[in-house]
Amino acid sequence: AGRENVDEEIRYTAIRGIGGSYTTGQDMAFLRQLFPRIDHSTAKDAVLSAGAESGGRDNVRFLIDVAANPTESMALRARALQGASRAEAPIADLVGLYPRVDRALKEDLISIYSKRTEPAATDRLIEIAKSEEDQSLRRRAISALSKSTDPRAIAALRQIIVP
Repeated sequence: AGRENVDEEIRYTAIRGIGGSYTTGQDMAFLRQLFPRIDHSTAKDAVLSAGAESGGRDNVRFLIDVAANPTESMALRARALQGASRAEAPIADLVGLYPRVDRALKEDLISIYSKRTEPAATDRLIEIAKSEEDQSLRRRAISALSKSTDPRAIAALRQIIVP
């Protein structure tokens, strides 16, 4: 997995083997450390999948950091964000990610917020619905709030619709 002069398919297979169902904390630490030295997207995706499947604070932090990294491809960043969501990233980490990412990932975050039940997720949706400059993102947040049963969401929608 760590050798750079190996066929990418073999490297991918090695990474998937290390990141399989019996992954230890040390295995994941090795894969997280290896990630910046990997050039091929499928091998990087294998590391992201292993992190999402393993979960835990260090892996979630790693996934959030990849999602926020503008030097990574948008597709890889989106997979990292979805992995962080699957690994049950703390809502504070997901809320803090919103100002650090591009528009496409903001759309994904709005979708993630709409599925979370924590008050911070609703608070972020309300903030986006009230102050986001991108009208399309505002509409998405308003749509997500309209499906919520949270009284704060309903009150915020009333304020937005009938100021």
